[in-house]
Amino acid sequence: MTDALVADQLATDGLAGESNTLDRAAPSSPRQAGTYATHSRTPARSGELTVEHLLYGVIVLAAVGVRFVGLGAEPLSPAESATSWGAWLAANQVTVAGAPAPTSALFYGLQALTFWLFGSGDVLARMLPALAGVATVLLPWFWRAWLGRHAALALAALFAIDPWLTAWSRRADPFALTTFLALLTLTALWQWNFTAAPETARRWERCVAVTLAWLLASGPWGWGMAPVLLLFALVYLWPRPVRTLHRSTALWFGVALALALTGFALRPEAITALSGGLTAWIAEIGGSATSNPLGWPFLRLLIDQPLLAALGPLGLAVLWLAPTSTGRDGRRLALFLTGWLAWGLLLWLLPGRPPAALSLMGLPLAMAAATLIARVTARPVDDLTGLERFTLLTVQTALVVAGAFWLAALVENVAFNNQVWLTATVIVGLMAAVWVMFGVWAGWAATARVALVFYTLLLAALTVRSGWQLNHVAELMRPNGFWPAVTSPDTHLLVTDVERLSSLRRGDPNQIDMQIVYDISPDPVIGWHLREMRNLRHVRAVDATSFAAEGQALPLIVAPTLRNDALALPDAYIGSAYDTLIAWQPAMLPQRGANDESQSDAEQRWAEVWRPRLQWLLYRKINEPPVVQSVTLWAPR
Repeated sequence: MTDALVADQLATDGLAGESNTLDRAAPSSPRQAGTYATHSRTPARSGELTVEHLLYGVIVLAAVGVRFVGLGAEPLSPAESATSWGAWLAANQVTVAGAPAPTSALFYGLQALTFWLFGSGDVLARMLPALAGVATVLLPWFWRAWLGRHAALALAALFAIDPWLTAWSRRADPFALTTFLALLTLTALWQWNFTAAPETARRWERCVAVTLAWLLASGPWGWGMAPVLLLFALVYLWPRPVRTLHRSTALWFGVALALALTGFALRPEAITALSGGLTAWIAEIGGSATSNPLGWPFLRLLIDQPLLAALGPLGLAVLWLAPTSTGRDGRRLALFLTGWLAWGLLLWLLPGRPPAALSLMGLPLAMAAATLIARVTARPVDDLTGLERFTLLTVQTALVVAGAFWLAALVENVAFNNQVWLTATVIVGLMAAVWVMFGVWAGWAATARVALVFYTLLLAALTVRSGWQLNHVAELMRPNGFWPAVTSPDTHLLVTDVERLSSLRRGDPNQIDMQIVYDISPDPVIGWHLREMRNLRHVRAVDATSFAAEGQALPLIVAPTLRNDALALPDAYIGSAYDTLIAWQPAMLPQRGANDESQSDAEQRWAEVWRPRLQWLLYRKINEPPVVQSVTLWAPR
């Protein structure tokens, strides 16, 4: 690449009002010199506060807000409880037969260390994933020379508001940590190969060794991310990288892996999690435990990520059809993202289709969408005056608002209203007609750029709304259906009542004798939320000897409500039921019966099938309560 071409690319990728220079550090080889001239684009003066820094700061603050606000409001789900309870037991040196085994050695060790140092709680259980989620938003800063500065900034914003990344960041699960380590490994690989300064490259090489080792120990989906890194190496480092690995890198990898697999040398039992994580990943994608319908991932993409669903494929097509001025690099990026999407699509088509597989498609779609947004925003729309742009956007905004009101009116009507439907259709036609008129009048290229900016902002707003519904709305009749099961807020009431009884009868909120009855294995939800009770036993059946001992206070009994008739408790006990688990999926929405003759009536189809579906798609509202499981707290009078 010539200096003129590099300068032209810098002018295209740089933010307005900022100067850009190339780092002229001497490359170590002729091949590296050519490659480095292509990839090195850095801000002018290091340490100077720029508009770019401020924008990244705003993005990080937004990421912190959506991830940390209300972090402990909802109780840990069954899967979260299983992960956190095992780490808490290890931190407090408590043994419970049948307790869940860890599937992530790294997360198990970090959580156990956190609980040992700072105590335990729902917020602390979710703290590490939340921090990893914020760190993930910062990674595009190191991709500016790879994607371009506009694209990297847009990608950081997309990561910050991404509903799926936010959901995993607010969950006591290793997947957020796995995602961060995978993207950090990818970052380090790129920097190691294309950074000119040998010392800097050496540091990135060690970073690759450490993060790759921790990725393999991070849990089930570390194995799912490994093909992405292999694909990156084939696209960007094949047939041979610019640099060769130093001999000490293997030592860094080995020591990091040994520390991760042993809970930083404090939890040697965690080493079994390496094979356990692989087994769990195969079970998830194979549908051995639970599985979702074939259309579930595509439905989640449309309702959770409308921006990526629209701009991701379009951005990838633009990368293939019109690569950047770097030429070969544009083709490489298109090939890498296409292969990544193909791997994610394969995971979507496998029988399991777990929620974690969604991000394997979401991440490359976000990268493709960011490159498209960068191309559009980097070029000013000079063919339209400010008044014309203002008029066009005002008219379109008014039509969108009007269409939203009419759509809400259509959904709220129990009876299907043809007039409302016709009016909504007319509004959509007017929106298209306005774009066409401006295209004929002012030029199709300028109008298309304005339209792309307008719909990008609209879809971004819908994505933020979907993220709020997914991560900050928790009501019984407004389920999201993203997780297979969630824990009912009643579990907090159960803990409060148990502690109150213990305080009244023993003078200590955690001292009363308790027996937790389970069917197959101890319930991690009850185990986690009642972990502070010092005299708690997990049993398959109630210990009858505790009723016969004279002078001994009767214990509290917590048992699945379905087993109440078989407990054979003395008459002195009274019980109260508490919901513990709520299960709901979109497949539970009303279905149209193939052989139901009554479905021939359009009004009835609307009332019984289509209206409930639209209510959930738009507002996450349902009319029939979800499936609920409960336990009963039995206490002596």
